[in-house]
Amino acid sequence: PESRRQGDHRGRDQAHLGVLRQESLVSGAVAVGPFRLDEPLTELTTSCPHLLYGWVLISDGYPVPTVATRMAGTTITAYASDSLSTARLTRVEVTGPGLRTAEGLGVGSSLAALQGAYGPPQASESDCVLRVWFDPRPGLAFIMEYPAASPRECGNLSEPPLPGDLRVTSVLLVPR
Repeated sequence: PESRRQGDHRGRDQAHLGVLRQESLVSGAVAVGPFRLDEPLTELTTSCPHLLYGWVLISDGYPVPTVATRMAGTTITAYASDSLSTARLTRVEVTGPGLRTAEGLGVGSSLAALQGAYGPPQASESDCVLRVWFDPRPGLAFIMEYPAASPRECGNLSEPPLPGDLRVTSVLLVPR
């Protein structure tokens, strides 16, 4: 139905918006509002009936089913294990500045700010995308972007030292 394609949380879902307007990612880095890692998709659709359904191509070039919505001024996308009714959420991605961790960090934060809160980062690169994570926050990762003034070539993005002025472009909740 049309309401399932809107991808916008409104009406009876205001309770979830209220939680997210407090600008915090839910504790333990396992959920953002009603989006919970390893949650069956059927449970999410019960609490969020206005999801946008789609597919994204991941690095291996194959499509992965996703659901998305807008909450607190940001887009939240969940990747599903498959397209069956038994699918589970395997990754949640937050793009946009509306949501923050308990430490006040999120999209737009610098690597220096992340290090100040969490300590030294771990880093990896896949398909010219830099991901960092921190041992004290298992299940939480950040996609980073180099500033235009100090770009690096693909294949060298995760090489130390990482500059403190890298910026978060998305926050990921991933299995621990």
